[in-house]
Amino acid sequence: MTRAGRLPFTFLGLCLAYLAVSVNLSITSIALPSIGEDLGASTDQLSWIFAITPLVSISVMLFAGAWGDRFGRRRILVIGLSIFLASAILSALARDVTALIALRAVTGIGSSLALPAALALTFDVVPELSRRTAVGLIGATQAGGSLIGPVLAGSAMTLWAWPAAFLTVVPFIVIALIGASRLPKGSTGVSVTPMDSRGVTLTSIASVAAVFAATSISSRAPLTGLVAILVAVIAIITLIRWERRARHPFFDAAVMHQKRFQVATLVVFGSQVVLGGFLFLLTQYLQLVLGYSPLEAGFMLTPALAGWVLASVAAGTMAARFGVRWSVISGLTLSSGGLALLALAASQGNSPAIGLLLVGLILTGLMAVGPALMTHAAVDSYAPERRAVGSATNGAAARFGFSIGIALFGALLSVVYVRNLGTSTQSLTAEQAEAVQGGLAEAIGVAAKLPDADTLIETARDAYLTGYQSTMMLACVIMAGLALAVGLTSQNVEDARHGST
Repeated sequence: MTRAGRLPFTFLGLCLAYLAVSVNLSITSIALPSIGEDLGASTDQLSWIFAITPLVSISVMLFAGAWGDRFGRRRILVIGLSIFLASAILSALARDVTALIALRAVTGIGSSLALPAALALTFDVVPELSRRTAVGLIGATQAGGSLIGPVLAGSAMTLWAWPAAFLTVVPFIVIALIGASRLPKGSTGVSVTPMDSRGVTLTSIASVAAVFAATSISSRAPLTGLVAILVAVIAIITLIRWERRARHPFFDAAVMHQKRFQVATLVVFGSQVVLGGFLFLLTQYLQLVLGYSPLEAGFMLTPALAGWVLASVAAGTMAARFGVRWSVISGLTLSSGGLALLALAASQGNSPAIGLLLVGLILTGLMAVGPALMTHAAVDSYAPERRAVGSATNGAAARFGFSIGIALFGALLSVVYVRNLGTSTQSLTAEQAEAVQGGLAEAIGVAAKLPDADTLIETARDAYLTGYQSTMMLACVIMAGLALAVGLTSQNVEDARHGST
């Protein structure tokens, strides 16, 4: 253990585990077009290549937390990173779409094993006075991964097509494995409580079904969505009944009833809902409406992601000086203002003031203060021997929120977009009208084949902007609501260690 206030070298490996997972998610989206062309993958298959990793991760993560506390956090971290490493290399060698989808599912297993163990080990190896800073740095590495992932993938693909993109995570995983070998032997998990397998299984089923439901509804497959909702509701009802009578429930009632834990988890979940929807729609707005290239759109995301990194790193220092509660409120409120500015920029059509856009992006990135400090509060609510479970619960809430945000914002945008198309599709064939209603990209493709292309493109772009503006305002309201929830909570979110950073 190092002197209080200092971060140990072994913490670097734990950060790199998070960085590798974040880079892995961002590189997949960059590689999809090339994969489709090379392997002849359909749109549905490409969607599965992208979605299968976080979906499997959500379903496995809670098990991973329980296994970490039961069998050893360092051991589970090493196993997870090893699976992650093998799947990344094999993904680069895959020459069949089905095999690639299966390997991306294995990647989800490896990453979900590694993340809860890495966060719990952070509490084991980092001095108490530096834990908030350490958790903030982990959040910063996640944002940094999203920032550098596309650049790494794009650069690698220029050397060796799409397989090279999957290999960009290999150096990070290898260094993380080396760091894991240097972790103290005491970081092995000390819980002797039997694992609540039924509770974890029901929670995983409910989470995956809820994501499926939201995704199906947003992609205009209501019947599938309703079936998934029914499965989720049945799983939740069964889970509640089981946890009330389980001898060793997975969800510790003493923790769940803490106001501090409830508010912290709500902030983590809500922030990820906004982040998921924000990143999903902003890249489309920058390219389809403002006309930026993919590379230019990536650079335009830099202010928001840089703000996220800086806010995560500074969160611990802010908490020590101003208190956790007011630091979180300030970050959420400023990000709410940033989202309002982005909505205002959208109201200016396809030529918004660049200064307004940049300020909005920077302020939006300040939402990171909330997740950084609230992740610490949520995990610290658990007893030391149960912190891998706490880390897994927090991680699952974050992943679930991110996925729900993509589906929720996408559904809202689609509804407003279709409604504002008005009568512009009446002169089109049924096939063309359906394509136009599918989104702005499809509308531009249809318009290119029509004699009066400009009219349809302008109508579709205006409809899209109205929908995009509505989503940004929803995000603004969510952030403001989270700030209000933190401000009005009857129990301060501070813990007893006010001096920790």
